[in-house]
Amino acid sequence: MINICSIDNTLDIGDPNKEVESNGFISHLLMQRPCYLFNYTTIGVQRPFTQKKDLELFEKLYFDVCRLGEVNDDYRVVEPFIRNSDVLTIDFKSIKSSDTDANFYFNPNGISASQICQIAKYAGLSDKMSCAGIFDIAQKELSPSSGLIAQIVWYFIDGVSQRVGDFPIGTKKNYTKFLVNLEDFEDDLVFYKSDKSQRWWMEVQYTPSNGSKYDRHYMVPCGKDDYDKALKNVIPDLWWKTIKKLD
Repeated sequence: MINICSIDNTLDIGDPNKEVESNGFISHLLMQRPCYLFNYTTIGVQRPFTQKKDLELFEKLYFDVCRLGEVNDDYRVVEPFIRNSDVLTIDFKSIKSSDTDANFYFNPNGISASQICQIAKYAGLSDKMSCAGIFDIAQKELSPSSGLIAQIVWYFIDGVSQRVGDFPIGTKKNYTKFLVNLEDFEDDLVFYKSDKSQRWWMEVQYTPSNGSKYDRHYMVPCGKDDYDKALKNVIPDLWWKTIKKLD
């Protein structure tokens, strides 16, 4: 069971009855049996390019959508999504055209060059991340796009070189554990903070019914803001979405 994260300005769901296309492949992943997709996250979604029915489908599947406005407000919001993913796909068309090559790309609003490089760094730092790719690249030599692609790759490699191996599977003795008691809620919410990287995880407690199928998914990367919300008696959306998929 794997998690996929896509940097894209739309949701590439597509039609499972048609051939796989670069802008329509998620439905094929969902329809394949056995299905190995646990979660799918799309970062940088722009409403003008996204159909309402696709957003509703993502909501029903408890998948994650991070809108471009959220990224622009604070790019750090993407870090837990990246840290929770095994595969990263970057659609180059989702990047702001003024930061790439306006002769080939037509997205006046999109992920900025600095943001995509930071995302690549987060991907490299993630212990879970095992595969990353850049797609939909216009073929033109020595364009501004070439320099940006090179920097994206560089920042990913730089992140890999700085991995600290702190994904909390197995022993958690090097983590600070936080228990949050919520009103009208039977169990405490459990959070862990890494002493190595100061990153946060939330433990979603469940009774295994499929052997070890979900062992990699009950520890959910989160931010300190999720812990702060819990202190205010608000259950984070990540907790709800994960428990629904584990049931």
